[in-house]
Amino acid sequence: MQVPWLKAQARKITATAIVLAAFAAGYVDDHPVVADIDNIAGQFAFSRHALPEVPGPVVRHFRIPHPELLHIAGFLAGAGPSAALNDLDGDGLPNDVCYVDTRTDQVLVAPVPGTGDRYRPFALDFSVGGTKLFDRAKMAPLGCLPGDLDEDGRIDLVVYFAGRAPIVLLARPNAGSNGLGAKDFVPIDIVPGNPVWTTTSATFADLDGDGHLELILLNYFADGIGVFDAASRTPLPESTLSQPRSRSEYA
Repeated sequence: MQVPWLKAQARKITATAIVLAAFAAGYVDDHPVVADIDNIAGQFAFSRHALPEVPGPVVRHFRIPHPELLHIAGFLAGAGPSAALNDLDGDGLPNDVCYVDTRTDQVLVAPVPGTGDRYRPFALDFSVGGTKLFDRAKMAPLGCLPGDLDEDGRIDLVVYFAGRAPIVLLARPNAGSNGLGAKDFVPIDIVPGNPVWTTTSATFADLDGDGHLELILLNYFADGIGVFDAASRTPLPESTLSQPRSRSEYA
């Protein structure tokens, strides 16, 4: 009685065996033995290097938020420490770093440690014609996004904040400068009306398929909330801790 049953199930049994064999072969290929993993891992290692510091404002170890946000001051204190790599000096390598120093609220640019002293580390300048676009008493930088916004072959920077809209710094090599410096980046206010935003992340993508990048910004708190304006007496709406919202601006 078993032989007829086996004949009837032969196709299913054969198909199952083929699937299991293929899975086993793929698993072994994707999961090398422990000895191979150790050999591969031995080719790589990490070493710790401190990023350069640049003299600037008084060091603060804690940002004081809006009076009505003191109960989440610890949560807010974790915003901002970020870094991005790209080729800012045009040597063909992504060996330049743009990073936020949350202790001084500076946005710094420097050669990646170990890649040579190609220029001195410097802080980005957010002043235009004597007008300061950044006020440390009310704002805090949260991140730096490199990209070629004007498509001239040079890497520009987008710095986003809590307390204001992002600022674009266009790369404009300064004739006569000794290596890369703050004067090589020209700040531009890209959002009219001086809105108060809390932009926690940003990225680029070609959303409409025209071959040009769009700038995508993610704002956490509702517009108009000065998260780090410790002197503010403006009551916050009950929906302050609302869900994140996204915005898109054309670069």
